[in-house]
Amino acid sequence: MSKKPANPVAYAKVRDGLLRLHELMVKGEIESDEAEAIRDATDKPWLQVNDEQRAMLNALSRDLLVVVDVQSEATPIPEDNAELNELSVKILKLAEERRFEEALTQIATNKAKIPVSVASHMRGIVWETRNEPTVAIVFFRHAHVLQPTRDVFYSRYLVTLNLIDSKPAVPEASKALDEFKKYEQSRNVQNLTLK
Repeated sequence: MSKKPANPVAYAKVRDGLLRLHELMVKGEIESDEAEAIRDATDKPWLQVNDEQRAMLNALSRDLLVVVDVQSEATPIPEDNAELNELSVKILKLAEERRFEEALTQIATNKAKIPVSVASHMRGIVWETRNEPTVAIVFFRHAHVLQPTRDVFYSRYLVTLNLIDSKPAVPEASKALDEFKKYEQSRNVQNLTLK
């Protein structure tokens, strides 16, 4: 039996539909006419994608639900966690080897061992490695929202945002620079008072 060829057009239609449905879900509009129209419009393309594409779309759908369900993270990220570091290296290696669905599955199946913000950040890296920044940005934004003081999460979010559309990236970057300047000024004042 021959393997069904990839259908990038159908894949993109379903992927973009999932991303828009995610936006509607966040707004509480998942039962809207627009959401129903998206579901109808993606039925046929869903049948046209191959097994590998379908696995990626299923992983995306599953992972987008985490973004909707988890809006805060009380647990701090452990700095020196050998198990988490080892797992992260394994997942990123899978992404480098272009074993994307396997990398995303590893994140999902190890959710008890990976803080949600780190999991979202890794998902973003997997999708970015797959050259899908419009998907990656959802997960980078989620990681940043959960852990706004993690510079690596914020910088990855800004870089990816700039790749997609520099227009919203500029005010975000300006805001970050303003915060950094305030921090530097407070540090300078603090240093002067210690002398």
